[in-house]
Amino acid sequence: MFKREDLVLIILFSSLLFPPLPSIGGIAFRVDDLLVYLVAPFFIIRQPVVRISIPFKLIVLFLFSAVVSTMLGYTCRSVPFSTRDINELIRIFKYILIIILASSLNYNLFLKKLDKLMYYAAFVVIIISIIEYFNIGNMSSIFSALYAGEFHANNTLSDGRRIVVTGGDPNSGAFIALYMYIYFFIKAFETKKIKDVFLFLAMLSVILMTSSRTVFIALFLISGMHILFRKSISIWIKISSILCCSYFLFVLFTSDIFQYLTYGIDAMMRMENSSLNTRLDMWDFFLNYFYVSPFWGWGPAKSLISTIFDGEYILLLVRYGIVGTLILLFLFIFNIYKSFFIKTGISNYLLYVSTGALILMVTNSFFSGYQLFSTYIILTIIFVNGKYKKGIQTTC
Repeated sequence: MFKREDLVLIILFSSLLFPPLPSIGGIAFRVDDLLVYLVAPFFIIRQPVVRISIPFKLIVLFLFSAVVSTMLGYTCRSVPFSTRDINELIRIFKYILIIILASSLNYNLFLKKLDKLMYYAAFVVIIISIIEYFNIGNMSSIFSALYAGEFHANNTLSDGRRIVVTGGDPNSGAFIALYMYIYFFIKAFETKKIKDVFLFLAMLSVILMTSSRTVFIALFLISGMHILFRKSISIWIKISSILCCSYFLFVLFTSDIFQYLTYGIDAMMRMENSSLNTRLDMWDFFLNYFYVSPFWGWGPAKSLISTIFDGEYILLLVRYGIVGTLILLFLFIFNIYKSFFIKTGISNYLLYVSTGALILMVTNSFFSGYQLFSTYIILTIIFVNGKYKKGIQTTC
């Protein structure tokens, strides 16, 4: 029998692994969008259970603030109307439906199924990444166009090859791999199984193939946090891990294999990174919009303001002002804070994913890119609402 747990799992993995559907009127839908809007309501009506948790309140508040920002933009800032703005609000409402759907799951059953499917998903990511990076059968451009559109169809750069994995761009693809890297990295230290070690190393390789500097920095910090501060890891393993990481970084930065990544980080440290400098100039320009309407922002305003910000904090401030931005950021801060006090199998996982998301948002998009946040909100509700049987390690 098809259960609610199965639907949520399909939503989770389709958001990470499935390409977007053909756009209609300039608006691109995803498979998980259709599942949430068309299928989820039947499950919700059959069992309308809503736990009024803090994440649920925050998403409702954020939707309210987004509506206010949009209306003020239209009425007070002469923002031209666009159906794409309404689409943005509908997509925020999607997360409310996901929360309601996930509020009455059997969490132990869900996490056991999640654990099995993560292995299959990891191999899908590995196979697609290898095809994209090595252009097996001349299929690299086909996969890139399928997942990221024509803009990323030619992923061979003058300073190195980048892949999109199953994301809309290399950075989203890198974070999809980071979701899996964190999962198997934690499991490897807990289970000490070869398959978990292999998979987290494979995900590391995938992230390197994307040459996402921001995600690589997040990966490095998260790995260090776990190795250094996890009490169950012996001092000898800590020392060995530090030495291995040091050697890995030395080899990485003295080779030309992933030069887009290594040269970019080196230039960034010397403040000579053209990509970073371009972002700084862009942020400075768009902050002028923020100064005009600092508290509520302009709304999505997609017919007026470019959606290419390469920095989600600035994007959120311009769209939803200080009010909306603080509401959304509090969700991440709440999860990080709560992870320190609720010790379940999923707490460290959500802690590290939240940390990685906050780092990604400095230069790229996590919430506004449509693809990554559905998984995050599912994990949040399972973490906050879940009641776990004592002694059962349900995940990670």
